Order: sequence, then C-alpha cells, then structure tokens
Amino acid sequence: MKIVSNPCKIMKMTSKMMTSSQKYMDIYNKPNSILIDTTLEDALKMNKVTNISFMTSCSNNFQKRIINKTIHETKEELENIFDVLKNREHKDIKKKLNICCITESQIDRKRDIDYILHEILMYNTKYELDEIRLFDTCGTLKYDDYKYIVDALIYFGVLRTKIGVNLKMDTNDMNNNKNEINKIVHYSLKNKLKYMIHEFN
Repeated sequence: MKIVSNPCKIMKMTSKMMTSSQKYMDIYNKPNSILIDTTLEDALKMNKVTNISFMTSCSNNFQKRIINKTIHETKEELENIFDVLKNREHKDIKKKLNICCITESQIDRKRDIDYILHEILMYNTKYELDEIRLFDTCGTLKYDDYKYIVDALIYFGVLRTKIGVNLKMDTNDMNNNKNEINKIVHYSLKNKLKYMIHEFN
C-alpha cells in the first residue's frame, strides 16, 4: 500500500472503474516538517477534494513498518485531521477509513477478533466516517470471522452502507481460499455490503 507523504500532489484512483466524483485523496502519514492542518487545508483547496481516505491497522508492527507510525500516533494524527474537517466548508467531504490486517498480519500473524471489533467500533464512534473498509491484508480472512465482525458491527449500530471489505485472492492457490471468498462475497451481497477482490500470485 502506497505511503502518501505529500497529499497536495496526490489524487489517485482507488479503482479503474471509478468516476471523478469517486476519487479519493489518500493520507497515510503526514510530512514531519509540515503541520498537518496547513498541508491538509492546502490539499483540500487546491484539489477541490470531495473524498478523502485514511489508513490504519489492527497490527502495531505492521503500522510501524508501512507508514513508520504506531497505531497510537496514527490516532493522534486522525484527531488533528478531523479537527480540520469539522470546518463548515469541508462538511460535504466523504471520509473513508481503511483498516488493514483484519484478523491477521504478515508480521505478527493472527489477531484477536474481539480486539479488532473493539477498534473498529471505536473509530466508528469517534469519527464521522462515511465508509469503513476492512482489508484482508494476508488473503486469509475466514468467512466465520468476517460474519462475526460484520454481525457485531451491525448489532452495535454501524450502518450497512458504511461497511466494506477488500479481499485478496491468490491465483496460484485458489483452492485454499476460493471457498472462503465465495462465502464472504455471498454474505456481502446478501447484506448489501461493498466488496472488492484483488488477485495476486
């Protein structure tokens, strides 16, 4: 996943099929030499931003390796960012949070599912998010774990329209995870949840 160090210069497509109204400005870490509010304000004004996305993780080790920040530091930066987004002129900007390492990390492997659920609910409660996208970073997400998380999120009041999942499919080992992905996709369609499948080998 790409690390964005200068959001003023980067507006990237999250999918080739997206229209211009669906472009997201990705902010994965802030430049240490520039105040986040100044940088973000400049980016919002220069690019006429309508959508903005952020990245965090359920693995502190993964977070430090990918964006050189701890989860705690990322949460502090999100506080600063959302203080800027509270300004009235930014009220219509759509905000998406990408959460990596759902159930498993490449570094410290299996994650506690209730800890993951707690983290997702915390973000949903604390920030005015339009979408929460769960990333199957390792391509090992199990249907039962996914259903447990989503059922709990819906039970605790997270809107279905907010929830999405990005799945990874290993094209060299399709028998290993194809069945799980099929069940996850079927469940997502049934509950009108967003999903995307990334193939890799």
